[in-house]
Amino acid sequence: MVGFTDFAYGFILTWLLFSGRAAGETSLARRARNVLGPLGTILVILAAANLAAVMAVTILDFSEFFTTVMPTTPKAVFWASLLLLSTVTLLHGIEVLGRVGFILLPVVLLFVSTGILGSAVNLVPSQVAPVLERGIKTVIFGSIARMSYLNDLLALGFLGVFLGGSIKDKRYATYKGQLLIGVLFVVISIFLVGVLGQETAVRQNFKLFEVFRNAGSFGPGSAGFESLFVAVWVTLFYLKISIVQGAVGTALADVFRLPAKYFYVGAAIATFLVILIAFPTRIQWVNFYIYIYPLYSLPLLLGFLVLLNLFPAKKGKKNKREANQKT
Repeated sequence: MVGFTDFAYGFILTWLLFSGRAAGETSLARRARNVLGPLGTILVILAAANLAAVMAVTILDFSEFFTTVMPTTPKAVFWASLLLLSTVTLLHGIEVLGRVGFILLPVVLLFVSTGILGSAVNLVPSQVAPVLERGIKTVIFGSIARMSYLNDLLALGFLGVFLGGSIKDKRYATYKGQLLIGVLFVVISIFLVGVLGQETAVRQNFKLFEVFRNAGSFGPGSAGFESLFVAVWVTLFYLKISIVQGAVGTALADVFRLPAKYFYVGAAIATFLVILIAFPTRIQWVNFYIYIYPLYSLPLLLGFLVLLNLFPAKKGKKNKREANQKT
């Protein structure tokens, strides 16, 4: 049920982002400023702050994962290293991320497929069944939380002027990406519960890592496979942080009419300070992301996009950045 809700919300969100009425021929942030005035500027700032919260939680998850393999290294080292790497990449051109993603996609698909096949010998089919003993309320809340995590798609809206093709092309490409990722996560979830069992799966912090490190075809705790998992995971975290940080910097640059490089650096510094001050323990940031983030993220993003779709996009003058890309 949660998976189907994810699919439905993701498709609705994509349509709102790339409807033509919201994006038009300018960036999402610039259009919000031009059409909605001061309200649009405020909404863009709030949406950028929402994405910054995603950055913070992702970096915390990254550092938490690495403390399992490098327990003596201070977490701040992981935070700073990831933010420094993403900031340097953005300062050299946000288009680099597209090339990295294009190269990384087949590698990730091959790696995940190999890990799943290796785990097949440990799969217990009887463990793969719907678990509703906690009641329908838990399922509904889980659906809301999962829906809010799809709000990361807003980053694509803010970076829309860097994406090639028409609005229709962007919309269908996003649909295809969601479908691919959705199918992949359904398969992973089946193997997660089937290999670890429902109770163990719930208790594990890094579920996919546990499935892969016990891949029977490679031998339990295969050091080589664990090292490969870590390498792929580092690249994925780096790519996600860079995209979200790029979206935050680009959105703020569009509404304040300043070079984006200042906001890339500012977003990195602000995120580091927020992590350091607001989320000193894992319990605090996990509770924030599960119980608080969905409650404000969903109405904020949906309200923002609905308002933009109430006003048709103006034809005519194009975003200078988009025009420069085509020449």
